[in-house]
Amino acid sequence: MYTAHDNDRIEKDIGEDLDSIITAVERQSMSYDAIYLVGSFGRGEGSAYFDGHRWRGINDYDLLIVSSEPASDADLLKRLGRELAKRLQMDFVDIGWLPKSALRQLSPTIENYDLKNASLRLAGYDVLEEIPKFDVKEIPPFEFARLICNRTAGVLSTRLPLRALSPQYCANQYVKACVAVGDVAVYLGENYHPSYQERQKLFVSLAKRQQIPFFLSDDAVALVISAYSSKLSNEAKDDFRIDDMLMRDMIKSAFLAIAARCLGEKVNSVRTAGEALVKHYRTRRTLIERLDDFVCIWLRRDKRRASALRYKILFSLPAVYMADSTMRFRRWLFYVSRFWGVPGALTKSGDLTSVVSLWEEYCH
Repeated sequence: MYTAHDNDRIEKDIGEDLDSIITAVERQSMSYDAIYLVGSFGRGEGSAYFDGHRWRGINDYDLLIVSSEPASDADLLKRLGRELAKRLQMDFVDIGWLPKSALRQLSPTIENYDLKNASLRLAGYDVLEEIPKFDVKEIPPFEFARLICNRTAGVLSTRLPLRALSPQYCANQYVKACVAVGDVAVYLGENYHPSYQERQKLFVSLAKRQQIPFFLSDDAVALVISAYSSKLSNEAKDDFRIDDMLMRDMIKSAFLAIAARCLGEKVNSVRTAGEALVKHYRTRRTLIERLDDFVCIWLRRDKRRASALRYKILFSLPAVYMADSTMRFRRWLFYVSRFWGVPGALTKSGDLTSVVSLWEEYCH
């Protein structure tokens, strides 16, 4: 099952999409041990809509190739994903690559927990027994700080000219952001669960007991519950509406709460929280190592050495979203002050949506 609904036609159409993706991967002569469908479709909670002729998946398909062979070209996978997304009329087709040798060393992230416990094998043989058995309580709060920041990037991406023309895309980004706010509340108040349905139940329970671990207005609570329901429905989400000021307040509350858990102390502003998270999680490097990183990133564009920049971009996103409501000059000043050291940043418009392209380049 790819969706939460018992509809053979949906399963057939989504299955045909996935078969075409597997065929496209094999045509690239990529050697694999297994290919897994992850994300909402992998755990049987994907969303689909009827376009008048057939059912189509909403937003994205996420696949992971596990292989004993050397890593495939990341740019090739991105190009293939873009071509498939266009062909299948999706926003994204994300194809990841994981060496089989890395399975035994996987850390307890959200993605790795879901791969182990809530994914679907599409091709090859089962290799997931090699992944350690994570206790859900081992998933660190950093994962949910990262989640809320990535969903903030999604909301900001609705300002991009091409994305703004798609009501369905824009509505879905707000749905995902509201779900992320609910996920942070569930993680802090109860614990993580891979299922939207179960997380919705846990969130409703917290709301009824008035135990949501950070402030959400009644309107915000209702929107989170509605967003979970939207993720479980088979309807296009172009009718999901939320006021931007309310969305900012929700992201701010969730981000400050999860940052406090990460840092072990309360923080009062999203900007301070972001800066503290960068400092907390970045790898300690000597001066020589940092200079070497700088040269490799700037001259060779070796993004593998750019972990500090990735954190800087990622954890700045909530502050970027808050700044989106300020005057144009202040937005430009904020952009330059935060990102002048990122290669390519100053060649962009300086608009805050430029941060989305930096996020896509370095973090996505």
